[in-house]
Amino acid sequence: MKDRIAATAPNGGALTVVLVYAVVASLWILLSDRLMGLLFTDSASLVKVSLIKGWFFVAVTALLLYALVRRLVGRISEAHRREIEALQSRQDTFNLLTAIVENSDDAIFAKDREGRYLLFNEAACRYVGKSARDVVGRDDRDIFPPDQAEILMEIGRRVLATGRTETNEETLDTALGRRSFMATKGPLRDADNAVFGLFGISRDITASTQADHALREALEEQKRSRLAALSLMEDAVAARREVEDAAMQLRQLSMAVEQSPESIAITNIAGDIEYVNEAFLRQTGYSREELVGRNPRVLQSGRTSPESYAELWSALTQGRSWKGEFHNRRKDGSDYVEFAVITPIRQATGEITHYVAVKEDITEKKRMSAELDNYRQHLEQLVTDRTGEAEHARAQAEAANRAKSTFLANMSHEIRTPMNAILGITHMMRRDAGSALETDRLDKVDGAAKHLLSIINDILDLSKIEAGKFELESCDFALDDVIDHVASLVGDDARSKGVAIRIESDAMPPSLRGDLTRLRQGLLNYAGNAVKFTPHGSICLRARLIDERAGRCLLRFEVQDSGIGIAPDILPRLFQPFQQADATTTRKFGGTGLGLALTRHFARMMGGDAGAESTPGIGSTFWFTAWLELGAPLQATAARDADSEMELRRSQSGARVLVVEDNLINREVATELLRGAGLDVDTAEDGRIALDKLRSRSYDLVLMDMLMPEMDGLEATRAIRALPQCRDLPILAMTANAFSEDRQACAAAGMNDFVVKPVDPPTLYAALLKWLPAREAASGTAKVGAGATAAKPVAGPARCAEEIVARLAQAPGMDVGRGLAVLRGKQDRLVALLRELALTHHGDMAKLAACLQTGTREDARRIAHNLKGVAAMLGANALSQAARTLEDSLRREADDRSDAELPIQMAMVSRRLDELLAIVDGGSTAD
Repeated sequence: MKDRIAATAPNGGALTVVLVYAVVASLWILLSDRLMGLLFTDSASLVKVSLIKGWFFVAVTALLLYALVRRLVGRISEAHRREIEALQSRQDTFNLLTAIVENSDDAIFAKDREGRYLLFNEAACRYVGKSARDVVGRDDRDIFPPDQAEILMEIGRRVLATGRTETNEETLDTALGRRSFMATKGPLRDADNAVFGLFGISRDITASTQADHALREALEEQKRSRLAALSLMEDAVAARREVEDAAMQLRQLSMAVEQSPESIAITNIAGDIEYVNEAFLRQTGYSREELVGRNPRVLQSGRTSPESYAELWSALTQGRSWKGEFHNRRKDGSDYVEFAVITPIRQATGEITHYVAVKEDITEKKRMSAELDNYRQHLEQLVTDRTGEAEHARAQAEAANRAKSTFLANMSHEIRTPMNAILGITHMMRRDAGSALETDRLDKVDGAAKHLLSIINDILDLSKIEAGKFELESCDFALDDVIDHVASLVGDDARSKGVAIRIESDAMPPSLRGDLTRLRQGLLNYAGNAVKFTPHGSICLRARLIDERAGRCLLRFEVQDSGIGIAPDILPRLFQPFQQADATTTRKFGGTGLGLALTRHFARMMGGDAGAESTPGIGSTFWFTAWLELGAPLQATAARDADSEMELRRSQSGARVLVVEDNLINREVATELLRGAGLDVDTAEDGRIALDKLRSRSYDLVLMDMLMPEMDGLEATRAIRALPQCRDLPILAMTANAFSEDRQACAAAGMNDFVVKPVDPPTLYAALLKWLPAREAASGTAKVGAGATAAKPVAGPARCAEEIVARLAQAPGMDVGRGLAVLRGKQDRLVALLRELALTHHGDMAKLAACLQTGTREDARRIAHNLKGVAAMLGANALSQAARTLEDSLRREADDRSDAELPIQMAMVSRRLDELLAIVDGGSTAD
């Protein structure tokens, strides 16, 4: 301390004295020499004065030096005194801190940056069992086990690196055993704030930790014992919380158990009661002391069946819960009924240690249930009586409705049959007419007959709608073609009156999918009425796109005219059946009043609606909306057909295919399709013939119909699979039965795939490409195999095939595009096959009626099935749908209601056959 004062204190004072002395001496010498030179000229005086000046200078400088030194010494003494006092204060503080450190029960230490101990107090020495002298200068590796030492040194390195204080819980092996410490470590900084080491204070929390652990164990044990009683409430405890929260939750759950209205009891695996709640005591009348340690059989009344106890213990010993009823007895001797749920309680190891029972007194409920049963039986009897009366009334109403529908259908059929004859004969007479007058008269007869036929069709459609049997068709079409077609149909009548026809249409999708027939029928009905009620001016056919989403679009169709208009009081009833704007016998305009009602029905079936706005004397706008699906590109289908056909011809030319089909037309259509693709085709009329052919010849693939006489397709497939050489032969079902159960039946019989009739050529070609065995590509045209059956010439129409196809395209329910696609555009072939269809199947309904009389319902269904398939194949959709409806009715079990509908459905099939024959029958010629 003194050395420091001696080295530092005088420096400032000595410098001050020297500087003051130098300044004073310099000024004195400079000024005094000049003054003496001015005052004295002789040498003697100058010497004497110079001597006096020197002594004066010495005296003055001595006095000045004395004052300066005195002042400096005073300052040095004061500074020395204050520094000694500060050092003494710091020494006192250091001594106090040393005493605190040495007398503290906490281990206090300090380390340098390399982790070597600089300070180690007495408490720390006690824990490590070494003196401070043995520890200072060493690191943790010399004191603690390696793994613990590495953890401590890592914490020290982290504190030095971050410069932040950390508090961690550390568990160390000490001379006093394994101890837990709460250690706080922080950086030591010098006067320049540089970290030169770290300090540490570690408090022994072993006792506290052990106490907390013991407390947690005790609380956990308490929680486990409580949860055993609350196994039915275990979902209420979703997660473990902190110890305090868990304890509070356990107290709340315990209160819930105690206050629960249900009786709760816990037994050990021997059945001895260990716990019961207050509800259990109130229910039984026993005290807790009387029940704990006893078996629940003390409550038995003898009325519970032994089987119940056997089921109970059987379930519990297998680790399952049991539910059931006990007939027990209280302490006072009164009986009661309990519904009990008894559940095993498992420990964490899976061992069952207890059973918990939650029971509810249902004595009153049983009594009330018995009373309710009596009431219910009485009410059921009343309901049965009333239901019988209502059923009788409903049966009478349904019988009346069926009678009306049957009458309408029969009358439509009876009128339509001679009308078809009138139309056919008129057509032939007009062809042979010899004068313009005869042609004009026959045109009028033809127009009147067609008008009457359309009325009959409307009546039949209405009866089907009212009976809930009307179904929409679905096909792809171009909307512009539909509107143009409607405009052309009413164009002649409009032009004869001088009324202009305009068409307005938004940009529409190129192809739509829906019921083309009903869509066209609604537009034609609106347009026909507009022409009828518009004496002059114009008519606009309009189509607008309202909405489009998820592959569907909502369209609004309008027909606007400048006609006579409709009064506001008449508009609301225009769309009701048999309603007209003018219903008097002297009305100027005719009509049945069915067209608008049917249009609204069709629109609503298509997800839309229909209506009208009108101003008398100005005109009317009739509209309807419909949801239609986006259809496949109409030209893309033909391209795909050509591509698949080309690939089949390239890769499978000459492959042998056996077509098993009992219908002649279906065989010819299939043969036409397959030979056109370069395949070698053979045919069989039923399954038995096919089986004989497969025994003697080899084929690459079999196309198998399902419903055939002698042996159907399923039985034939099973028999073919039994032949060793045919186990891997591809067999494809080709049938009009498209139900899921039919597919499953085909797969179960051993068929490989399923092609639905009417056959879509690309789909058929794709299936053939998939299943025909790979073979080398052949060149040239395929030859007809030895077993192939040549197509039988079929009588064709005498008139031009193009003319008949054009008439077919205008016929409702006829999809000419499908038929031409199947026959690859051969119009003459389509007309010939349709005529053969109408002639061959003309007597089908008579055969079907005979089958029904003899009870062979399955044969009757096969007749309808075959007709459905071949009609769909050639695009005769209306005929196919009528046959489908008939087949569906025959598929159901026979009953009075369904059998009553059969004559109507059979009449519809006959009507569709007659309509088809009327169009295609024009004489005969070779195909």
